[in-house]
Amino acid sequence: MKMLLASLLLLSSLAHAQTYDYSKKWGIGASLGYNTPIFGNHFNTAADSRETWGLHVRYHLNKASGLEAGFTRHNFDDTDLALKVTDISYFRRLSPTKRFTPILGAGAGIVDISKYDPSSLKMGLKLRAGAEYALNHCFSLGANLDYQHVNKMLF
Repeated sequence: MKMLLASLLLLSSLAHAQTYDYSKKWGIGASLGYNTPIFGNHFNTAADSRETWGLHVRYHLNKASGLEAGFTRHNFDDTDLALKVTDISYFRRLSPTKRFTPILGAGAGIVDISKYDPSSLKMGLKLRAGAEYALNHCFSLGANLDYQHVNKMLF
């Protein structure tokens, strides 16, 4: 009995829980997506949406939240215009130490609409809902729905 108890204690000390705590860690990423109009946006319908791609840098403030700086380009088939968004977002991992976690976020930044008059710089606001799956402690895959609102600059 003592041998069984000693074996179980040894085994339990060797086993550890898999947690995915990214506190105080940096991350880089890339994204691919597709533009689709919502709320009757006539520009996206007329311009015929195409792919979106982006590059991102993240810093995890703690195990549940962090900041993400990103550059995203939205392309269109029937026009030379493209939206180039540079923004910073706050995100929250709802199950922070689990392998699979839902994510919510919000951000703001500058939108450069190429070849647009009178000014190509606009204000961009973003809302995000999605999920991430940790492949291991260094890599994860995510699927996000981003709502990108483009409006006049405040200044």
